[in-house]
Amino acid sequence: MISTWSSGSQLPPPSYYDVIGKEPCTDGFFTFIDFLPECRDPGGLISKPEYETFRPLIDRANAWLRANGRWRIVTCESVEFKARNEHINHEKMTYLEYGESYTCFVRGLRLWISEKLNDQEREQQIGYLNMLPQQYTEGGIFSTPEFESLDGVVSRFNTMIQTRPLPGRIINIESQEMKMRHSGEIDPERTCWVEGGKRQKHFLFILRIFFEISDGEPEEIGIMDFIPDAITRGGVFSYPRYEPFSNVIQKASNWCAMQNGIRICNTQSVELKMKTGLEVNPQRMSFTEHGERGTFYVRILRVAYVKTRDLSFKNQIMPMSVTQLTCKTFVPMQLTTSLFVPDFENLQETKERVTAWVKATGKPFICFEFTLI
Repeated sequence: MISTWSSGSQLPPPSYYDVIGKEPCTDGFFTFIDFLPECRDPGGLISKPEYETFRPLIDRANAWLRANGRWRIVTCESVEFKARNEHINHEKMTYLEYGESYTCFVRGLRLWISEKLNDQEREQQIGYLNMLPQQYTEGGIFSTPEFESLDGVVSRFNTMIQTRPLPGRIINIESQEMKMRHSGEIDPERTCWVEGGKRQKHFLFILRIFFEISDGEPEEIGIMDFIPDAITRGGVFSYPRYEPFSNVIQKASNWCAMQNGIRICNTQSVELKMKTGLEVNPQRMSFTEHGERGTFYVRILRVAYVKTRDLSFKNQIMPMSVTQLTCKTFVPMQLTTSLFVPDFENLQETKERVTAWVKATGKPFICFEFTLI
């Protein structure tokens, strides 16, 4: 099941100040802009809030790019925020998820952008494609539906582009976790959902592929997962322990150094449910989070890449191979102490520290990621 790809339509473009609330930095490096869905109905005591779908966010982002020609896209991603009725605080770096009640989440679009190196660079527009795993079984009272594997989704996309190629260059391939309705239906365009602390919840991973609209050879995609090794198995009163994430990064770095003819689009830390024993199956595209008992997760590293079939074209667009992959983590600085939730610096302040580090080190980067800890 595949949704049609989307690109921009003509909309009144906002300025940078309208979106961010301040003027952009002009240090020649990068910044970001968040596009959040508009609330259609804030909901009430017995009704859930309703927001516009994801597709208009792409339209607004493209309108902004047309109106602000000095900026170019570095990458983009889907981002999630906690919401209360129609209020979304996208600058706050902490949130409280209720155990006894319901928590509302909203999904937006984040563009990472930098100033163009010269005026000759062409205008950029983006589109996206949702790849949903095919459902094989319906499930029942004591069973959950069975879905196509991750490799199956990737293979189906690569087959599809032979006759229906994407009209552009892929810039990000993200694994997006989507909450399923009680009926088992999944709507990848939905930007708002509610999670109950005590209720059992079913989730499905989809692949969301962002691309820059342009001419070029169709690109096949590939995904390589790196899973941490278990240090201890755990027991009745203890959880298993796994090696640190830095070890997983090193595994990915070693793999990247041996690859030729591919372009790394992005890396993503993905939380996978661990079932009985130490089983972690990165091919499984659905999972259940239990409401009345704990659910154990393991964080893996997912590397997404592209390659072309045309060898002559490949030599023209493929960058140099990645010889070393590293990861730099920035944790929001704690500003106060409290018996409840302390105050931390906001998103903009954390981003400014990231910018300063990139500027000081001069290190090239593949992607940025905001992840919940």
